[in-house]
Amino acid sequence: MRVLRRPSLEPLRLLQTVRRIGIVLTSVLLVFLLISVTLLALAPRRLETPAHISSTDELTAFFERLVATENPPGLSVAVVKDDELVYERAFGFANGPASIEATPKSIYRWWSLTKILTAMAIFQLHERGRLDIEDEVRRYLPFFRTTFRGDEAPTIRLRHLLNHSSGLPNLRLEVLRWMHPEDAEGNNANELIAENFERFSRLRAPPGRRGHYSNFGYLLLGAVVEKVSGQSYEDYVVENILNPLGMNLTGFTIGDAMRPHLAAGCHPLVNFQTIFLPAIRDVDAYVQEFENGRIWLAPFYLDANAYGGAMGPVTDATRLLRALLNEGELEGRSVLAPETARMMLQEGRVRAGSSSVAPPYYRRAGMEHGLGFWVFPSQQGERYEHTGAGLGFATLFRIYPEDRLAIALLANGTSLDREGIADRLYELFRD
Repeated sequence: MRVLRRPSLEPLRLLQTVRRIGIVLTSVLLVFLLISVTLLALAPRRLETPAHISSTDELTAFFERLVATENPPGLSVAVVKDDELVYERAFGFANGPASIEATPKSIYRWWSLTKILTAMAIFQLHERGRLDIEDEVRRYLPFFRTTFRGDEAPTIRLRHLLNHSSGLPNLRLEVLRWMHPEDAEGNNANELIAENFERFSRLRAPPGRRGHYSNFGYLLLGAVVEKVSGQSYEDYVVENILNPLGMNLTGFTIGDAMRPHLAAGCHPLVNFQTIFLPAIRDVDAYVQEFENGRIWLAPFYLDANAYGGAMGPVTDATRLLRALLNEGELEGRSVLAPETARMMLQEGRVRAGSSSVAPPYYRRAGMEHGLGFWVFPSQQGERYEHTGAGLGFATLFRIYPEDRLAIALLANGTSLDREGIADRLYELFRD
């Protein structure tokens, strides 16, 4: 007689468990999307940049309307032409709750504009024979071992870190976690990098082909500066770049001379990025005040500065931009030899791959990652650019070598049309 076996219920239970997990994950995703869409709908709208501005009076009127929206609350702008400062103005408030108006000396966090200083430090050490940008990263950082698709990755060189073609992943929520309030103690940058390197060691692309933006790659460059120079990254940059250029209100910590000019970061309470704020440890310590639906931030520092820790005013920014326009020299003082400055701006470019800073319209415009700057073709010749954005601030530097013109734009808000504003500034002052 044939015995009928009772079918096992384990596969059915497993299927039911997977289905429940799927339902929970779908529900969480739908809630996340609903919150995101709601925040986007309620977020303050930024003022549209005019399609054309024909005079400085029109420019001033636009900037006054812009800061009246409090998006951003404060803005400092400067334009250099033929090594002369042709425009320098500030609008709105550097610190709204304290009623401190913005000035050209207002100090804003630069965020990713710091990468220009990091690249310059590497090129100085290259020029002095302390390293070569074609050196392997592993030569200076022994823990540096990477994989690509499960196999040992091809050699990564310092040049690949400079132009973001290393394939290393970008920082995500670490941007919010690897920082601390001014009165708190932070983590050691090199220990932080080494302890977390394994999570970033699996490359997203093979080295050298395309530029995939990586803040982590620039943290590694900062560690290389320390290894080669024997100084902290911050001390090296201050002593070898900022001080020689007379950038006395720019740095990585808030000194006595800087504090009266300090701008407070500002963030709309209703904003898509708000959903990420809980990732900050002890988030209350970063809040100076809530006012009119905005969070005014207390001073804070990054744990690792080489990708975004600098802060300074447009008065100093124009000195840096003038030096780059003048092939590394400002008022008789040189921070880069002419051939080194040309190498930094003109060589080592790769086409931009998909990343957080290279949306499709940037890539369609021919964006390339250079050795410290982004490069865009234009009818007037190439332009070199970098932006910075993070908690409380948005910034931009732009250089037009053919026109001998440079633009610096610093704001204590997170949403403004930096590109459109820079376009109008260029059109107004190029002639």
